[in-house]
Amino acid sequence: MKNQKNLLAGLTLLAAFALMPQAGAYVIDGDLQDWLAGSPRGAAEDWRAKAGVKWYAEDQSTNYLNPGYGGQDYDAEAIYVDISGDDLYIAIVTGRAPGTNVKYPGGDIAINLGWRGGNDDSFEFAIVTQDHDDYTAGDVVAVDEWFYGLWTGANAYDPANTNGYKRAHPVAVKSGTRKGEAELVYKKGSYGGASLKDRIGPYSGEHYVIEVEVDLDLLGLDVSGDPFLAHWTEWCANDWIQVDPDPGQIPAPPALALLGLGFGLLGLRHRRLG
Repeated sequence: MKNQKNLLAGLTLLAAFALMPQAGAYVIDGDLQDWLAGSPRGAAEDWRAKAGVKWYAEDQSTNYLNPGYGGQDYDAEAIYVDISGDDLYIAIVTGRAPGTNVKYPGGDIAINLGWRGGNDDSFEFAIVTQDHDDYTAGDVVAVDEWFYGLWTGANAYDPANTNGYKRAHPVAVKSGTRKGEAELVYKKGSYGGASLKDRIGPYSGEHYVIEVEVDLDLLGLDVSGDPFLAHWTEWCANDWIQVDPDPGQIPAPPALALLGLGFGLLGLRHRRLG
């Protein structure tokens, strides 16, 4: 009887803890310690994310970037996506420094709801990463029209033409309706407070982190079943990176599963231009 009472008390406390509002899963500060499986040591495996985080990373070894050129300054290196509670978290690593006074700054994060691959280029939402036009960094915008980059395909320069390739890689919101605000930073990246420069991955260079926390309600996302694509590139679209989360593939944490409070999280596919 005593053991049964102790078990009941333990389950009651566990249920109460699970139902309590939880602190944010990530600190939005440009530090990748929240995301990475281990401390960077100058190797390809540095990019590996913690368990449960959906991610894709590619580390450039030359100055050639698809579809254009630019080297480390235009490199889209890694993207990490996670959902915790009512919030979507995204971290992007790039060689592109923040700054709206440069010719081709880092672009906005584009969200494609209901994305199931193929030619679906309907990116419904933007998370603005830097002030531009009528928008402020952190704005969550339901997009009516996008700006596009300089390329219509691999090594095909054509800024005037908006073909299928361009529509699949929007660079920044041109017009739309502001829905709310995300917490966002865009700054030099760090790990445990130490700079990422020349430290993460096998190739040297400066690394910048765009880190975001956004309320799922602003995007109308149902984490139990809605697929979506998270995409980022620069205004020139020299290089781009994206994660295709596939809901429901990761089991609920044990405590939540025990209480019958399971929820769907994210799986991963990725697509890159060869």
